[in-house]
Amino acid sequence: MKWIFAGLILINLGFWMWASWYAEPAGSRYAPRPRPEVNAQKIRLVKEEGVVLKPRPADRQPARALTDVAPPKRCFVIGPFATQDGARQARSTLASQGLGAVIQEQFEPTTVYRVFIPPLSSVRDAEAMRRKLSRLGFDDHAVIKEPGLENAVSLGVFSVKANADAQLGKLGKKGITARSQTLSRPITRHALIVKSEQDLAAILKRQDWGSADVAVREAECETPAARAGTPR
Repeated sequence: MKWIFAGLILINLGFWMWASWYAEPAGSRYAPRPRPEVNAQKIRLVKEEGVVLKPRPADRQPARALTDVAPPKRCFVIGPFATQDGARQARSTLASQGLGAVIQEQFEPTTVYRVFIPPLSSVRDAEAMRRKLSRLGFDDHAVIKEPGLENAVSLGVFSVKANADAQLGKLGKKGITARSQTLSRPITRHALIVKSEQDLAAILKRQDWGSADVAVREAECETPAARAGTPR
């Protein structure tokens, strides 16, 4: 019996300790809090007359308008100029008008006509022929050293076939047998590249570039890697 009585005492002591040590103190943050009072007279429905909705502030800046984007560059080609000096002078003219430009070399194939005397037996014979040509009034001549034409004598390279034929006729009248040879050679021309955000075609075409061969055209703006020629 005494053991039953002792057990009841221990159980009661355990309940008292739990109630005293582990009970939630007054004012604890875990204690349930009263709900805030609702003012019913201030509540309005969204569709109620007189209610003005205020937008929430945006977390980030709005996207830029399309008008803020810079317009693309436009490129204009002026040329060709026969010499680099002509291109430089034209660039100076543009600079005086507030327009920048770069000079670009352009290599174009062209057909020329060389008049020559067929190869002679030796260099001495070729030099003897040159002295004879000088006595006959032909001053523009040189010994050719190209493979297959060693010891031949050139009498000029002409860009117009009619001029080459005229030279052959003059040589024939002096008793000199010569031939004409068609060659393809690259020639170097120069152009100006102007970049602008505006349409300058009309303004550039009114300029006097010093030659009727010089024209103005709009072209696609190329990257440096894809650009032909060498800018200067």
